[in-house]
Amino acid sequence: MVIKIAICEDESYFLTKLHSLVYKYLKNKKVETSIQVFSDGATFLASNQDYDIVLMDIELPKLDGMSAVNNLRKNKKMSQVIFITAHKDYVFQAFEVDAIDYLLKPIDDVKFFATIDRAMERIVNHDDKFLLLQTKNGFIRIHTKN
Repeated sequence: MVIKIAICEDESYFLTKLHSLVYKYLKNKKVETSIQVFSDGATFLASNQDYDIVLMDIELPKLDGMSAVNNLRKNKKMSQVIFITAHKDYVFQAFEVDAIDYLLKPIDDVKFFATIDRAMERIVNHDDKFLLLQTKNGFIRIHTKN
C-alpha cells in the first residue's frame, strides 16, 4: 500500500524539515509513500488528488490552509489532516474540520512522530471499502458504500 502525503508549506525551512521528518518516519516504518509538495492552498486543491495524510500550514498565499481544508471536507475528502503552524488562534477551527492534530512550530519531532502514528493507525483501521484502479498517471482510489 502506498501512502499518499501532501505537504502544504510556503516557508522553505519548514518544508525541508517536514519532508525530512516524513521521509525518516516512513523509511523507519518501511512504508512506501508518495509525497507531493504545495506552497499554497489553491494549488493543493487544484491538484484534486486523494491524499491519505495532509500536513497543512495555516498562513499560506492565495488560499489559507484552514480554507483549503474546509474545501477539502466539502468535497468529501477524508484525508488525515495535521495542521502545522505558528498560529495558536485557529486550534478550535481545526477540530471543526476533523483535523487529527494541531502542532505548533517549531516542530517537536517526538510529537510529530506520535501524530503520524495516529494518522497511520486511522488509515490502516479505516473500514471504508474502496477500489484501487491503475491509470496512466498512477493509481486512483474510488470509495464505495455498502
